Amino acid sequence: MKVLLISPNKSRPPVMPIGMRYIAEASIRAGHQVSCLDLCFEYLSVSREVIRRQIVEYNPDIIGLSLRNLDVEDSDKLARYNYANYNLATYNLANYSLATYSNPESGSPSNLECFDQTFNACRTYSNSLIVLGGPAFTLLPKQFLRRYHGALGIVGPGESAFLNLLTALKDGRDIRSISGLVTSESSDEDISSISTDSLPSVPSTEETPLSDYLVRGGEYNIQSKRGCEFKCIHCSYPLIEGNSVRTHNPEEIGERIAQLTQKGVTQFRFVDSVFNNPVEHAIAVCNQISRRVSSHIAFTVNCSPAQFTCELAQALKAAGCSKVIFGTDTASREMLRVMRKPFSKRQIEVVTSICKSLNLYFEHHMLLGAPGETLETAIESLTFMDSLACPVFIDLGIQIYDRAPIAKLLHSPSAANDQFVPPIFIEPTISKELPELIVEFCATRNNMHSFIVRDYIPIQAESNSDLGGHLSELPANQSGPLPAA
Repeated sequence: MKVLLISPNKSRPPVMPIGMRYIAEASIRAGHQVSCLDLCFEYLSVSREVIRRQIVEYNPDIIGLSLRNLDVEDSDKLARYNYANYNLATYNLANYSLATYSNPESGSPSNLECFDQTFNACRTYSNSLIVLGGPAFTLLPKQFLRRYHGALGIVGPGESAFLNLLTALKDGRDIRSISGLVTSESSDEDISSISTDSLPSVPSTEETPLSDYLVRGGEYNIQSKRGCEFKCIHCSYPLIEGNSVRTHNPEEIGERIAQLTQKGVTQFRFVDSVFNNPVEHAIAVCNQISRRVSSHIAFTVNCSPAQFTCELAQALKAAGCSKVIFGTDTASREMLRVMRKPFSKRQIEVVTSICKSLNLYFEHHMLLGAPGETLETAIESLTFMDSLACPVFIDLGIQIYDRAPIAKLLHSPSAANDQFVPPIFIEPTISKELPELIVEFCATRNNMHSFIVRDYIPIQAESNSDLGGHLSELPANQSGPLPAA
């Protein structure tokens, strides 16, 4: 069959559509003809014509749309996180609008606008079946299927389901029993049925505009494993990839990176949910990179303080790792329990010490405001992280994804608003004081950084009284020199 795969994602910095490449290569290996259309660098005003031309020239039997982002990571993040948008005085569930994620002055479209235009163009210029997939779709399948009438969808990793669909269509068989394939009428059990099949081969770069990504600040995305077995209450990775860890052969990862360096790629990002679980596999991947890659590269990994060892840190450093991002989230003993984090405060200290001793650049990323957070637990986290004298980035609130443990804990209704952006939960008992606490704490510490921007009114000295004296109880700045990048 003739397959057309389209990625409408225009996020900045640009993100290569790795999921589309996995589907494409699985389909090609199964004997199908595949064409990929990456719209990342097309202006929205011309995307419709680009889609029309591709459909007319290629005449596909089936069209797959990869919907990646619900929200956006870009250089305008600080402006978008101005906490005035939270409306905290009256409501602790702040519905972000995708419209707020675009800069009106630059004319940048929201992801939903890109999705809408892509689907509508496909529907206008083709009668072919349209299949939706990707992380954004998997998180909100029923909502997208209600919006895009007549489409089918695949939740989670889609290689097996998509190939089974192609075979059934070719043979004229019923498609309703295909695991992972969903419609707007699918049951919650069907929607939660995420494939845990072994990973196919690491995809190549065919039809990927490498030069466009690399000159515009992009990194080459590569995946060494799928799935996350941790039980953190807020995380979307188990919903997208399943809770069973499946790994690529480390030799295959090393060889692919070596091939890419021959094409001029030097910046990589591992998109594993937790790179260091299992730690033995992570070490093996690093060792293969060191063994096979002769030129200088740099790569970023996301890690947990759990299972992060000195041996792994040494392997990361030797392989060219330029940044380790720890998803630490909290340093309060009580909140570590509430958020079901698989590590302790002592482990946070240990991994910090390991990275410093090797001059391996790292960052701790925090999420304050989860259910049960108090000003006392927030201060415990802030002061503990400050005492480590390392880069710490703090965000406010927890995004609620439908079917995530936090949604069940809060008895939350369906999470998305009409702009398809999940709400942010901020513990209501401190929703007014917590942003001020974070902003003022970070303002006087050079290693503590907040994604909250308090720029709509100047900070007043008397604002401490609003926090019941908590700010005056904080210790003096304990920041030391930052590790070298």
